[in-house]
Amino acid sequence: MLIDQYRAHCRILFDELMSKITATSAKSQQLLFPEELEIDQSEKVFWQDLLPTLQAVGFDLLIDGKVIQISAVPVVLKDKNPQRVLIDLMEEFRHSEQTDLDLETKIVSGIASAMAIRGGTKLNSEEMTFIIDALFASSSPHVSPRGKKIIETFSMDELTKRFN
Repeated sequence: MLIDQYRAHCRILFDELMSKITATSAKSQQLLFPEELEIDQSEKVFWQDLLPTLQAVGFDLLIDGKVIQISAVPVVLKDKNPQRVLIDLMEEFRHSEQTDLDLETKIVSGIASAMAIRGGTKLNSEEMTFIIDALFASSSPHVSPRGKKIIETFSMDELTKRFN
């Protein structure tokens, strides 16, 4: 059995964020110094549409002209750069191939993707155990929020063929 650690972590974070939205209890971390993200005037409507969902997952944002002021971020972002997360989210929407998902699901999927550990990142045994346990406790352990396969299983015959 092979598990794609990036997709698995996306699934775990997605489920966690979605449960926080429905429970309206997303925890935020106030920033010591608010950060600013400059946006094009053409993007303002896009960000205004996303604002309620971003606030529901723990962001505290204020759109003022061509600037988004970031005062707080979801606690789960930890050491992630909030500007980078928002820029990645914007890119995610621009290049998204999934048109069948509702806006909230797309936003949460994009945030989970930006927050997830990348494939190839070395994990210690505790981290691996956490990911495996949390994945199998999730709502859909076999499929990422974007519909990609997380787990691949191989029969002994397949393994024998690949290594002989």
